[in-house]
Amino acid sequence: MPAPCLPSALLLVPLLLCTAPACVVAANLGEEGDANLPATSFNLDFDCRSGYWSGTRALDREQHIAANTCFVNTRHSMASDWQATFNARVGYGDTQEGNHFTGRVREAHLGNEHWRVGRQLISWGRADRINPTDVFSPRDFTALVPEDEEQKQGINALYGRWLDVGGQQGTSVHAVVAQFEAHRLSQPSLPVPRTVQDRDELEWALRIDHVGEGVDGSVLYYQGFERSPNYQPQALRPGVVGLVGHYRQTRTLGADIAAVAGPYTLRSEATVASVQGERKQRLVLGADQDIAENTNLNVQLLRQRSQTSPQASAQNNADEVLAAAQAAGLAAMQANALAALGPGSLSTALGRLNQQFDDVPVAISYRLATRIKNDSIRLEWAGLWAYQEQAHLLRPRVYYTLNDRSRLIAGFDHFHGRDTTFFGARRANNAFFVQWAAYF
Repeated sequence: MPAPCLPSALLLVPLLLCTAPACVVAANLGEEGDANLPATSFNLDFDCRSGYWSGTRALDREQHIAANTCFVNTRHSMASDWQATFNARVGYGDTQEGNHFTGRVREAHLGNEHWRVGRQLISWGRADRINPTDVFSPRDFTALVPEDEEQKQGINALYGRWLDVGGQQGTSVHAVVAQFEAHRLSQPSLPVPRTVQDRDELEWALRIDHVGEGVDGSVLYYQGFERSPNYQPQALRPGVVGLVGHYRQTRTLGADIAAVAGPYTLRSEATVASVQGERKQRLVLGADQDIAENTNLNVQLLRQRSQTSPQASAQNNADEVLAAAQAAGLAAMQANALAALGPGSLSTALGRLNQQFDDVPVAISYRLATRIKNDSIRLEWAGLWAYQEQAHLLRPRVYYTLNDRSRLIAGFDHFHGRDTTFFGARRANNAFFVQWAAYF
């Protein structure tokens, strides 16, 4: 039986606390308000972009996109250190929907130093941008935004934090109970009937975190679901075979650490996940250093490996035989339907659709960032190279600050590799972009 949902009304709590009259009073009172009323404050700001993208991130090969995005942020500070937060992304043409207006609430929560309730962004991990321990971050991979962090979506959750646990200063325990939410993935349009079985269940995690002098670290345990569906051919109704996606249950043990060693900052993250008889291991080892006054270099070694138990392997072989038979029926009913998944065998085609690619024995990520012209221009050259798979991703960026309220952003994403690699399967997402951003 599915676990009960978190009440949807949680999303409304911060908004109800900041109705129009309340916000006006808060904005006007500030620290010098009526002495008989608690001091409050209200902040509202906008981050809006308009620009050109040479292609989408939807694997649809659509070109020449005029994308417009606006992030709306509010914070209403109240008495007793409580704060209501609201953050939303609205746009036109900046997602897979194409030339349509879209909107999504990323945050809408009420909280203080110890508790948060509502829709919230929960970001964990200390490595540079590649964070295996970031277990509560559903992403919109179709969004036309220049930064990976801006792909993150909020999740409905109750978050608790206990400080100085056991009398140890800097040691805290974090507990999260959340309503599962999946990634929004770049997937091609297929003539094959396809459906996903939704999950509306709870997931949870415990994390022990320590912040000390020179060394920070944490360990966590997470029990929830994979955020990408796993598709298999299945009979949808008599005479019709299609693809049905399931979000598989997972249990994850992870840790991260960051330490200062002379001029270097060392970072590491590792997770071991059990997913229905399959063990998935991910490891990140990295370091960064300031190599000049305004220049920083970050390099990380990455490793990813999957192992299947003998029992699960036998079941997978049986499923493969059944899937092949079902796919044969599908091919008989829909000419060239399976070919739409791409070249190769059934297992290869389903691997691409299910985000299941070759293991990565060793890969290297790198990021070189520098600031010039009194920090008004920031240049960044980032990428990831999987040597054995001969696959790579290049992501250079240029940020030019025009004044305190506007800047230009330009860059491109270039994917390369075989179809059986993660980057090779996304070559259709190669794109150049330029954006003008304004802040209010």
